[in-house]
Amino acid sequence: MSVNMHLHSHMIGFPHYKNKSQELQGTQISMKDGQGYNSSAYKSIYEMSNSYLSNGYSVLYGAESIPNESTKEKIFENIVNVNPTQEVRDNLARGFLLVFDRDSIYEESDTNYKSLINFWNSNANRIREGLGDKTKGTMIFSAPDSYFKHDKHDIFMMFEEEMGKTFPTNTGMICWYKEECLNSLSLASLIKVS
Repeated sequence: MSVNMHLHSHMIGFPHYKNKSQELQGTQISMKDGQGYNSSAYKSIYEMSNSYLSNGYSVLYGAESIPNESTKEKIFENIVNVNPTQEVRDNLARGFLLVFDRDSIYEESDTNYKSLINFWNSNANRIREGLGDKTKGTMIFSAPDSYFKHDKHDIFMMFEEEMGKTFPTNTGMICWYKEECLNSLSLASLIKVS
């Protein structure tokens, strides 16, 4: 998958399925509460993450709920398996990919969108300082699910509006909206997101 490297920008992403059965063909991961988790909703993010990694960019990934270590390991595996080149494996070994639990990010930042901005910017700076000139830049993948679950989508939207103004050098972000999040937005909010 060829991905244009859009740094110092903010984009919105949406999963696309040709049909409902395609949506259900993802990898199942067991959650601690017994519910299954389907990775197909994140397939495009895995592809984009892999592409950024294979092109020498670092990735901050915070688009999924990570209830346990095996889920985190599965995310790493899913990203690598898109195109398991040696370069991707080497960049993972060098620390080019950091994975964060979106629910923990919400708990840390709660209703303070500035705290959410600080979280991502400090991690972008941290990975850049740790990797130095080994990385061409950093792409952030985030998702509003935790905010929507707590009826705080307005906080996430304020974050999106302000985040693009504060990016560190050579940093970009894609916010990943699933269908259920989009369906809960008002028309005015949908226009603002797009």
